[in-house]
Amino acid sequence: MRGSALTLGLMASGVLVSAPVLGQGAKAGATPQPAASDVATRVQKLYVDGAFWADKGQYEKARALFEEAFKLDARPQIAANLGNAELEVGKPREAAEHFDYFFREDKTATPAERAAIEDLQKKALAKIGTLRVTVDVPGAEVFVDGRSVGKAPLASPIYVDPGNYTIEAKAPGHVPASRLTAVAAGAQLPIDFKLAAAGETGGPGPIGPPIVPPPTEQGWRKPLMYTSIGLGVLGLGVGIGFTVAAEGKNQEVDDEVLYWQVRTSTANPICPLGVENDPRCVKLNKLIDERDSLMRFGIVGYALAGVGAAGAIAIALTTPKSLKADENKAPTVMVVPTLSGLVAFGSF
Repeated sequence: MRGSALTLGLMASGVLVSAPVLGQGAKAGATPQPAASDVATRVQKLYVDGAFWADKGQYEKARALFEEAFKLDARPQIAANLGNAELEVGKPREAAEHFDYFFREDKTATPAERAAIEDLQKKALAKIGTLRVTVDVPGAEVFVDGRSVGKAPLASPIYVDPGNYTIEAKAPGHVPASRLTAVAAGAQLPIDFKLAAAGETGGPGPIGPPIVPPPTEQGWRKPLMYTSIGLGVLGLGVGIGFTVAAEGKNQEVDDEVLYWQVRTSTANPICPLGVENDPRCVKLNKLIDERDSLMRFGIVGYALAGVGAAGAIAIALTTPKSLKADENKAPTVMVVPTLSGLVAFGSF
């Protein structure tokens, strides 16, 4: 990111030196400042020092200096450098707001400088959400989670961090309207309010349909799913392990039987029923018992694998109530532009 900081730093020092005397020609939205030379000198020093630290990669120091300079003189060039520093220190929302201010107020930047800042603005917008709110009543006040963000028509989009927000529009003589909105990183959501005149509706203010993705699954589902899968894998491993061991033990049984077969006449059976003390049967019976025990453990392992697999399948096929679609609900589709293209979502 050092290249963009260096470009803005050079732009910063160059534009400021060639600009008119500070305090003159203040742009719309700038806080009026006295034209005293001490204020101009202070802004000049803060600005140049900020560009110096940005070139050194010390963006937090640069941000603090640009921010103080912007409070004294809200020039677009200072806003652009402040936005660059904010982007570098992990404040993309604030950066987007200052880049937006630059594009609204700047009248002197070169095409190359504007292109560089447009690239930075794209990086900031990819990390936050953009709300483009319109209200059909001029002068209606717009709120985000109860905080006023301006009156319609809004001069610029509303930039927010990813998350859930309640957007409201209120105007005297009209019924308030609100909408719950889930905002993802990089999303650009259009929100249009049409306020009904007071008296036209008998109930409370309308609440617009929420622009939200499908509800996420309950927190217990994934842990239980993983537990079931783990139990299935463990059971399968146990079953296979004991089955292999039982096969090995069965081979020992066959070898022991063969050993006695070649040493016993056909008229004299090996280990006949009721002959418990026959010396030929001691080792053979022990091997048979060990083989059977291993086989039983293997069967238990396979049973555990079956239980785990059945549980995992049941969880996967069971849809939580909060995720079940309303069969009578009419399909709705919304197409939203983002930096990477168009995104369509809704219920189908």
